[in-house]
Amino acid sequence: MGNQLLDATQYKQMAGRAGRAGQGTVGESVLIASGRDKRQILELVRQTLPRVASCLRDEQRGLKRLLLEVLCVTPQLGAGEDLIRFCASTLLTTQKAVPVGEPEETDPAKRHPEIASAVKWLLGHDMARLDQRAKAYVATPLGRAVCASGLEPQQGY
Repeated sequence: MGNQLLDATQYKQMAGRAGRAGQGTVGESVLIASGRDKRQILELVRQTLPRVASCLRDEQRGLKRLLLEVLCVTPQLGAGEDLIRFCASTLLTTQKAVPVGEPEETDPAKRHPEIASAVKWLLGHDMARLDQRAKAYVATPLGRAVCASGLEPQQGY
């Protein structure tokens, strides 16, 4: 892009958006480059894509941040099961689907230990608390400040 070559992921993501959903199964993309880049362009087009992995996995980029934002922006989702249901719509939980034939864990904390761990961390660092009356987690003033700042929770305590 600009004066730098795209990587395979960027190119295929852009090329995939070039068509119209539901309007066919084949499309075209056009690359404009100088002749000296021809070899690199051909390699780019032929490369296979790396396996997609959730950036929430292993705290690469912020399950704690995601949960803190949910508590700040949509406090009605503060019940434990609501947080799990919300997280279940992410790539993180989709990638760890239970293999066919294995019984599914019924304890939410055991079924989603990374979510339980992130909530426990937020509680332990005074960014969230359990509201006993509402039986839901809520962001504390510190949690709301960290969320508003754009910092990762680990940077804000």
